[in-house]
Amino acid sequence: MTTLKQGGVLQRAVSFIENMSTALDEFDWRLFISQRVQQELDQRNILVTYPKRVFIESPARKPAVRRQVVKAIGAASPDLVFTFCGPSYLKQPVPELMGVADGWVTHSTREAYRSVSPWRNRLGLYLASRYKLRWFHTARTFIVQTETAQRGLSARAGIPVGNIHIVPNALAPWYQSNESTDLREVGQKLRIVYFAAPYSHKRHLWIPSICKVIEDLDEPNFEIVITIDALNPIAHKVDSLAKRLGVENRIVNLGNVPVAEGLAVYRGAHVCFVPSILETFSATYLEAMATRTPIVACDLDFAREVCGEAAVYFDPASPLDAATKILDTANHADQCLSLSQLGQQQLDAYPDIEKQMILYRNILQETVSKLTCTQSRN
Repeated sequence: MTTLKQGGVLQRAVSFIENMSTALDEFDWRLFISQRVQQELDQRNILVTYPKRVFIESPARKPAVRRQVVKAIGAASPDLVFTFCGPSYLKQPVPELMGVADGWVTHSTREAYRSVSPWRNRLGLYLASRYKLRWFHTARTFIVQTETAQRGLSARAGIPVGNIHIVPNALAPWYQSNESTDLREVGQKLRIVYFAAPYSHKRHLWIPSICKVIEDLDEPNFEIVITIDALNPIAHKVDSLAKRLGVENRIVNLGNVPVAEGLAVYRGAHVCFVPSILETFSATYLEAMATRTPIVACDLDFAREVCGEAAVYFDPASPLDAATKILDTANHADQCLSLSQLGQQQLDAYPDIEKQMILYRNILQETVSKLTCTQSRN
């Protein structure tokens, strides 16, 4: 089951559904998915052979939808409900295994909340996180992507660490590339890429300030590439801030880029800039490593856990430090090549889609086995 509508986790859910018929064929599946997931399946021509139900409205907002879905699940009489990314907002009639990929709930910080404005949005985000946290207790077992999220979920929800499994993010197959690192030549335009969805914690509104500081550091030839829908409110705010600072010609917005076409975004990039103040496990890190694009990221636990030594880190509160690290990295070929090599080594520590599905299968088998043993004892 999934209620997802957008973001990287949506793509993970679609990938899971795409591969379940071969990797998880020992289980008899019934799918309950959001309309947005179905649209993504259709766009990618993924044929689903399992019985499925698509709901247009989220159970989070509609009690009537919750009742309908619970009734349908009860009629299917499953042994286990697997919510790919919770909460499901349902009082399940059977045990639930829940995926959790919401950093606001598991490991948000004061600094992350301060990045959200106005204060009403900040308050709304906090209250929504508390609401989700309560719903997490409908599940018995959980799946997260990192140790940072595991520790945070355990501490904030009072869940034993042993009940929280880790399945890391995996690199999409279309990012497999043997291309060399793009080194900036003398006089060449510096191309900085930030491939991310328009969420507040991604801090796209930082981009105009970064551009202004880079100009102040006497770099005359550069651009920052972003990938958000031009109709999105965040895109409008970026445009407004850029015009106010006089750097609108520095920002290139490619619009919403389909994930399967993401490789082209990195091609020719000299730096992958990730100013996000909160992440669980952004695929951007793996994509940059795979395309041998040096990463400049916030000096925060979640980034260091995923990237290790394969990134340059900047003070998340300092546009000057961020701009300086971008220029220092792009203008030193030896450092770029070193980061590229370290990125390839770091990437080897993470599973591909096939190995990721094996991890899911093992957790599902273990969970069902424990349920069977409990039922037999009762």
